[in-house]
Amino acid sequence: MNNDKLVFTVEQHPMGQPRARVGKYGVVFKSKKAVDYAKETKWIAKCAMMSQGFTYTEGPIKIEILACFPVPQKFNKAMRAEALAGKLLPAKKPDNDNIEKAVWDAMSGVVYKDDNQVVTNYTSKIYSNKYADGAVVVAVTKL
Repeated sequence: MNNDKLVFTVEQHPMGQPRARVGKYGVVFKSKKAVDYAKETKWIAKCAMMSQGFTYTEGPIKIEILACFPVPQKFNKAMRAEALAGKLLPAKKPDNDNIEKAVWDAMSGVVYKDDNQVVTNYTSKIYSNKYADGAVVVAVTKL
């Protein structure tokens, strides 16, 4: 078992890190949806760490993220085939950097100490029919 690499999947529509909002009386808060997404990502990462023998790290790491989006229903047969072949890509929101931030923040303090340890990263978005609602596949490698 390779305990220098952690791989897990969050089977939810890819979500970007939203901007914090200022509510009544100047209180800063995040949306419930963002908080729930972070909790689920954190829980899945913890479970994957235990099952894969990956230990908390304070050293440099590489993070790879694959955001899988469901193929839109409005796509015709030809567009659907192109999307699933990787010829048509989801150039849409959420932005890659916001997807990264949502995942990185959820793993911070669980998988690694702080996201400043990320020295190499790669994030891409694809269409896939493997996950009905979409998913985010994450791989963390200790360097």
